Amino acid sequence: MKTVVEYWKNGKDEDSRAGKDRGRGTIKVHLIFLLLGLTVAILPVPAFSDIAFPSHLRDGTAFPTVDNDSPRNDPGLPASPLSGKVQDARKPNPAKYLPVVMNGHVSEHLQMYQTSQKREHLLEGFRKAETYLAPVKVVFEMVGLPADLSNLAFLESNFNPFAYSRVGAAGIWQFMESTARLFGLEINWWVDERRDPEKSTRAAATYLKQLYRIFGSWPLAIAAYNAGEVKVLRALRGAPKADVWSIRLPRETWHLVSDFMAVTVIVKDPQVYLFPPIQEDSPNYVKVPVDSCTDIRVIARVCDISAEQILLLNPELNQGCTPPYESHYEVRIPMEAQDRFWENFSAIPPEERIVWTRYTVHKGDTLLKIGRRYHVPVRMIVQMNRLRPPRSLAAGKDLILPIPEGFRSWAEERPFLKRTAIFPASKPPASAHVVQKGDTLSGIARDHGLSLKALQTANGLGARTAIQPGDRLQIPDHQAD
Repeated sequence: MKTVVEYWKNGKDEDSRAGKDRGRGTIKVHLIFLLLGLTVAILPVPAFSDIAFPSHLRDGTAFPTVDNDSPRNDPGLPASPLSGKVQDARKPNPAKYLPVVMNGHVSEHLQMYQTSQKREHLLEGFRKAETYLAPVKVVFEMVGLPADLSNLAFLESNFNPFAYSRVGAAGIWQFMESTARLFGLEINWWVDERRDPEKSTRAAATYLKQLYRIFGSWPLAIAAYNAGEVKVLRALRGAPKADVWSIRLPRETWHLVSDFMAVTVIVKDPQVYLFPPIQEDSPNYVKVPVDSCTDIRVIARVCDISAEQILLLNPELNQGCTPPYESHYEVRIPMEAQDRFWENFSAIPPEERIVWTRYTVHKGDTLLKIGRRYHVPVRMIVQMNRLRPPRSLAAGKDLILPIPEGFRSWAEERPFLKRTAIFPASKPPASAHVVQKGDTLSGIARDHGLSLKALQTANGLGARTAIQPGDRLQIPDHQAD
């Protein structure tokens, strides 16, 4: 099967419009695959807990390396034990083979990791990676991809599952929401699976496998993961050769590919570059089933550990509890705590496993006002309280809010939760409503605690104006008189 690079060389590439969403997860992915006649097989990826760890992950066996000398090489830099000749004469499956390019760009970045703030940043990543790096490597290997691709997580998030970019990418693999949904990750009020280290790694492996099938080159696939496949395809047109450092790409992408090669060299032999080795042990956690909505602080109490430890192992939980709609949710706990969990958890009645925040309605309150005050979507308040039209709120009525009691104040004291859905002050609720199939103006007004007239006035709608799916309606701050 021809790669896109081969099509490019023959002048048979197809034109596409470039998107602004870094290329991840837009429908352009599927359009490109269709135009190029590529059949993408999304293979199942094993769960971490089912993986047996190969011995070569512990003894440091490296992939072959290609040396690409450049005048920019720094003679003062320690010679890489991976550079020079190809160390293994066997010819592996190209998709499983990731040659580490050693050129002037990579040498320069290696130097920066020893003498600049990048060193401290990577050291922090080494510490965070101890929980996840080994199982992530095995996931890549078991789907036929190079284990070294796991090093891309150092550059995307520094192995921080709570990482949240200024453009909205989240998790270890920095998926945008649209891309995440495309690859089957769930995102709602209760969970954000972009932050689930296991599920997001499976999605990243699937995406990288698709990119390799397009480009037939891991450096180009890694560049496309960062810049988007459309942008890389356009950069290949008219380029003298299909090489990341020879085509016009965003400076950020050039740096990322150079950083990836440099970090891979360091991870393979950290002591040469004065880094401590990463402890790549099997996962030090186990999964236990929880059969009803449960506060993470309750789980922590029965395990006799801190709630922070539970959240760090289950970073996908947006509200500090397991989803109410799941009757069998698997929670990760430290391996040494599993006996205490089994001894104590079943003794706690389901009604005592979660205590919701309650709010007493005051005169003049509307659902919209309450939702804005507590950073909760109106639809969630409606669902939790099973409100039906008419949804007028009587003073003195108690409402249940979909937040465990005291969790917000607990979360605000944890700096690592800032700029995540768990820390809602950084992500206020939207003041707009996108019309869905079956929506009516009167229904939307009721959902947001508004009068029909207030909603029509805010959007300049007449009494006979029809709305269509996809229309965006502005939600006024206050109910109109």
